[in-house]
Parts: sequence; C-alpha cells; structure tokens
Amino acid sequence: MPSVQQLRWEAFADAVERAAHSHILRAFSAQSREYVDVRVETEAGVSVECRLLEVDLDKQVLVGRALTGRDAVVLPLSRVRAVWHMRRKMGRALSIWLAVLLGGTAVGALLAPPVRASATSGAVVGALLGAFAGMGILFLIDGWPALYELVPMYDSTQPS
Repeated sequence: MPSVQQLRWEAFADAVERAAHSHILRAFSAQSREYVDVRVETEAGVSVECRLLEVDLDKQVLVGRALTGRDAVVLPLSRVRAVWHMRRKMGRALSIWLAVLLGGTAVGALLAPPVRASATSGAVVGALLGAFAGMGILFLIDGWPALYELVPMYDSTQPS
C-alpha cells in the first residue's frame, strides 16, 4: 500500500499533466503539450522559478529548466515544500494589447487629415501599427508579476 506522501506526489504529478495539456492545442495539433512555468519553494526556504518538464515519481525528482538560460533544474521531491503554477492572466494581457491597439487607431485617425489622407485609412494604419506595438509591449513586460497569478499545485505542509 502506498504511503500518504506517495499519493500526494502522484496527485501532484497528475496536476502537472493536466496543466501541461492545453485543450486548444489538442484541437489544432497532434503535439498538445505546453510548458508549465512554476515557482518552487524548497524546505530550505529558497524559491526557484522554472519551466517544469516532468515529475519523475520513480526517481522522486522534479525536473525542469530555468526560465532564463538553459540550466537544468533537478530537485528531490522530498525537499520540495510547495509548488505554484504561474498562470498568465489572459484578460489583463489582452486588455493591455487592446488599449495599445485602440490608442494606435485613434492616433492614426487624428494624424491622417493633416497629411491629406482619409481618417479611415489613417485609423487602419494606426490599428495595424498599434497591434504590433501592443505585441512588442507585452513581450517587453512579460516578466511583470501583475500579468501572472500563482495557483497552488502542491504543498507538503497541508494536512493529509
């Protein structure tokens, strides 16, 4: 009979698998696995942010890759205190992108008449430039904590 800790690790591994398989990707491609960005807190109190690749229950290790660089992260499960999934707040990211897009549209519509172009064509060009600028801004602020929420996946201190 498996121990309580072993059952908790198996539940954690299942949670990682559920988070890694996107329903949208499953509908459009054969390769439906995506990365799971996590924050891991160890028993020593050290927090590590990494891209979780797998939870190996046979070797009892957590295997990941550092978010910056190519360094491998291998942590024994016995030393892991808590794991949180760093999930992007899509509504917040889309609202930032949409604000830049609408701002570009307004600026394009306002700047078109002085250069003897129609306001409609200026708005279209402004929207196009605003869409690309919005993507660039989201790329630049990708590490901003306000764009992510931490969802608990595993906590060794919780009562069984």
